[in-house]
Amino acid sequence: MNTFSRNRVQRGIPTGGQFAAEQHNEATITLSAHPAKNWGQLNLQEGSRTPWGQAQEVRHYAPGIAVVTCAGHGGIKLSQERNREVPPALRRSSGWYEEDCEFQIAGMYFPEETRPRAATGHTHDWELDEWKDYCQSSVRGWFPDGYEKATGETVLPGQSSVRDRETWLAAHADEWVCRSASNLNDGTVAVFATRHGEEKRFVVPRDEYSTRTENKEPGAQGTFIVDPARHRELPPEPAKPKTPAPRFHGMDTSGLTDLQRSRADNELCRHWRSEDGRSRTMREIIENEGITGKTAFTANGKTEYHLSSYKNLEDSSGYSFPVSKALWDAVEAPDKRTEAQRAGQKADRAFDRWQNADWNDRKKAKAAYEKLAAEAEQIRAREQKAAK
Repeated sequence: MNTFSRNRVQRGIPTGGQFAAEQHNEATITLSAHPAKNWGQLNLQEGSRTPWGQAQEVRHYAPGIAVVTCAGHGGIKLSQERNREVPPALRRSSGWYEEDCEFQIAGMYFPEETRPRAATGHTHDWELDEWKDYCQSSVRGWFPDGYEKATGETVLPGQSSVRDRETWLAAHADEWVCRSASNLNDGTVAVFATRHGEEKRFVVPRDEYSTRTENKEPGAQGTFIVDPARHRELPPEPAKPKTPAPRFHGMDTSGLTDLQRSRADNELCRHWRSEDGRSRTMREIIENEGITGKTAFTANGKTEYHLSSYKNLEDSSGYSFPVSKALWDAVEAPDKRTEAQRAGQKADRAFDRWQNADWNDRKKAKAAYEKLAAEAEQIRAREQKAAK
């Protein structure tokens, strides 16, 4: 979905992220390897915005280094002063490094501060040299190009699964390489293979296809090359028909205050430019093209309202227009959020009120949040049960 103006785990690395099995204790401050330098400060706390949603846990490892855990992911944040110590070839301009692959970049340049310790929930204290070697190996494996530029070293075959796969694919660019497969239930497999951007389907005996796991060549693990002379080509799968999304053109501003109506009128005159170069006002979009639905998103206690214009019901290709709550209410189109989503957003706003409440109001605000969160969880469970 476009707006006008979500599993990479290297072999040998535990899944679930760096901190999936950690106990989230109080902030642990470690001694900086460069205590004389000013490493800046990070204003991060529970509920702060991160690239992976609201921070549920924040631990400040050292001045200018904080680790955050979110609902589905997490990572490490470096201050501007810290981030300048990372070579440009590996540096993330935002200072954020996600937990699965990029965390070791921060660990490579700040090993003492990021070294896992049992006191922070790890199974054991990592030796400093052990942690340095692990970070270096991981960065070399995931980011071979950046590693070479940053260190001046050459990544050798077998040192990077990413580089090995790229090298293998380049060597077999003129062959039909399997990308995916599906079982045909007759002792064969339908294989989807590509060559120079073209995709075809072939029938391969299941026993032969299973031998792909035996290939030990670097970069070839799990791959299968189709031989058109032996493997029968299948006709392309017929395109599934798509259902045009229903469109809504109505607006009713009678329920708005004078101030809200004035704001909505100003937004209706605003021009939007589409990818094909057309420029239309929001009023023209609603009245002539129609809106397919409304939705809203909540972050850091604030709700953003959007009008959607999808092409069909089978996918979400189309546009999303951020608008005010006043215009959102006035447009006569269905709210596409589920009951659980609406309840969850209500709980999110209550969470932000709790986090920002005065000391005297925190207990009451916390109780209100916990009540709404429990109600949202009950609704979510009910919807999941109904969907089965």
